[in-house]
Amino acid sequence: MATGLNGNLAGVVRFGVYEVDPHTGELRRNGVKVKLQEQPFQVLTMLLERPGEVISREEMQRRLWPADTFVDFDHSLNAAIKRLRDALRDSADNPRFVETLARRGYRFVAPVAGALPSIGTAEIRTAPEAKHIAGWVLGALVLVGACLSVGWHLGHGTARAVSTKEVRLTANSADVPVYRASISPDGRLLAYTDPRGLFLREIARDDSHQLWLPTNFKAHSVSWFPDGNHVLVGGTEGEGQQSSLWNLSILGGPPRKVTDVSEGGTVSPDGTKIAFLEGSDKFNSSELWLMNADGSQCRKLYAISGYSGSLAWSPNGKRLAYQKATYWPGNSEEVQIESYDLVTGKSKPLYSDYRLQGGLSWSRDDRLFFTRAEETSNAESNVWSIRVDEQTGESRGELTRHTSGPDWKPRPEVSADGKHLAFLRTNIAPTVYVAYVDPKTKSVDKLQRLTLDESRSRPYEWTPDGKAILYVSDRDGEFHIFRQRIGATSPELLVDGHDSPNILRLNPDGTEILYTSEPAQGRSSPPAPRRPAFEREKVRMMRAPLGGGTGQLLLEADGINNFQCARAPSRMCLFSRFTKDALAIVQFDSVTGAMKEIFRTSDTGWQNYNWTLAPDGKLLALCKEMRVSQDATIRLVSLDRRTERVIHLNEWAGILAFDWAADGKSFWASAMLRGEARALVSIDLRGNVRQVLQGEKPYIGWAIPSRDGKHLAMWQSTGGSNAWMLEGF
Repeated sequence: MATGLNGNLAGVVRFGVYEVDPHTGELRRNGVKVKLQEQPFQVLTMLLERPGEVISREEMQRRLWPADTFVDFDHSLNAAIKRLRDALRDSADNPRFVETLARRGYRFVAPVAGALPSIGTAEIRTAPEAKHIAGWVLGALVLVGACLSVGWHLGHGTARAVSTKEVRLTANSADVPVYRASISPDGRLLAYTDPRGLFLREIARDDSHQLWLPTNFKAHSVSWFPDGNHVLVGGTEGEGQQSSLWNLSILGGPPRKVTDVSEGGTVSPDGTKIAFLEGSDKFNSSELWLMNADGSQCRKLYAISGYSGSLAWSPNGKRLAYQKATYWPGNSEEVQIESYDLVTGKSKPLYSDYRLQGGLSWSRDDRLFFTRAEETSNAESNVWSIRVDEQTGESRGELTRHTSGPDWKPRPEVSADGKHLAFLRTNIAPTVYVAYVDPKTKSVDKLQRLTLDESRSRPYEWTPDGKAILYVSDRDGEFHIFRQRIGATSPELLVDGHDSPNILRLNPDGTEILYTSEPAQGRSSPPAPRRPAFEREKVRMMRAPLGGGTGQLLLEADGINNFQCARAPSRMCLFSRFTKDALAIVQFDSVTGAMKEIFRTSDTGWQNYNWTLAPDGKLLALCKEMRVSQDATIRLVSLDRRTERVIHLNEWAGILAFDWAADGKSFWASAMLRGEARALVSIDLRGNVRQVLQGEKPYIGWAIPSRDGKHLAMWQSTGGSNAWMLEGF
């Protein structure tokens, strides 16, 4: 049996239905392990060492982060406390376990059985052992010091210890997130875009001003020319949302259009060429293109067998690194970085990791920077780098992590002098909102936030009585299914386990929850043998009682990406699946799982279809969720007569998500008006579109009506996004 630091038997600490094992580092609920990251677990052990006492934020800071660590302590500690509360299903407003005392700290308020040894007590009672360790450490330090001294003299005094420091560069509010940020070659200026336009910030003076763009131009990307006086800005312009690239001088003067063939690009180290990627709207393919800096001699270099969205020049300008994913709509089979040799025209793999995310930057000291998601967190990624041989395009050495703490950290970019690294910190996530609806006028009133934590939560259904919402959330570290009544401050867990629910619906009778689940093989498992592109592992559809319980398998099928059921007396249930060259609609029995295909479409852009089934099960509506240059359309298919008609949505450029209204006579949709922000709209069957709610947040998702049509559950994005800089890395 294990003993504590003071020599006494150290057992498991229990409170409520939870227990903490200090030896295994586990938190368990009713005997089942609860996923909890390292820092939140450390916070919990600190509180349990002295239950009932106030632990100050300063003490937590000293324990969690060494004195030479440079992080945003307040932000990181708040995130750790939030994750701990989520794991304990606790509430800051009505705490059962962790109480916040304003400007003082935190206190564990629940009764505790057992005790953890405090650090202070351990240090006092193990003094002899501590002296022994201290002597060993002192000897080691002397040896290390001698080695460092020798190294210093051998290097003629050029070696110098450098501390890493993170600096926040922008302070945008949650409603105005920073989309892209690019640091100047000398590390002195930051160019960044947000919903208002393009801005330039002088880092040392903390001074920003807006750069003027062409009329009706929406900036999507920005990068620097090597002279440090010009930026390359990409985006869309005009009512047709035409892509274009512009050369803009930060010293003044009108912007100059470079090309209409792309809305993104990166400038070569000598400033003479621009490389860009095309084919982002194509399925599982991209193209690498090159042109002169003035837009002339535009030509295709290479066809990439996969979706690609990140591109970086090597320091000598002879190679291009790009990130690609073997793409399945909604999922990535494989993500890797490849390098293309501009002399030989050949490409080779550089690094492969399914956790890779957008953004590449290649520094002069042969480090390639990228973002990689953390294995242990659903909402955290960090900036990493790997050494690359510029001549061969191959990686060498181990990975190095440069950032830490919560949030996503996309799009790293290193300055030309290699001394500054800019990246974004973003915690934008879907949050559930509720609104009252006038069933006749379709007007929305009393919009209020339902989920009050910072987790990712997506609503899919209402309970049949219209009093509670069913949603999927990672509020306790993994995705589970929850039910929350209107006005309630916290939800009830309905379906627990480790099968990662994705989409949930009710069966026609409204008595069972149906949901899709990830394959049984987790990402931590050994990879399965490579299979041909459309022969995916089967997606599982599960069933569970509406009152809650363990999910049971209903059916399995390749490539399920969406499903819905009509309401009784109709028994119609459908799911869609991707085949090699078409989207197939399959009818299934919600009791037996029996399946048969009833509809298939393979028109241009079929991979982008979203669809919804009418409440009576007679009509199927399909719409492509993408930005288009012409008016959006809805295909309306009669399932009993097998007839079809098209609804034209004048003036609207794209439908991002849509669902039938409760009466089956209209739709609720998240839509985009030409040149305007996203909005919640109501669409009737003649194509008339009425804007109901303008997006005050960066993004409005789908809206799900209650069965009586009196309420809407929708999600909007919350959180923020700002630019940060890393020095001394």
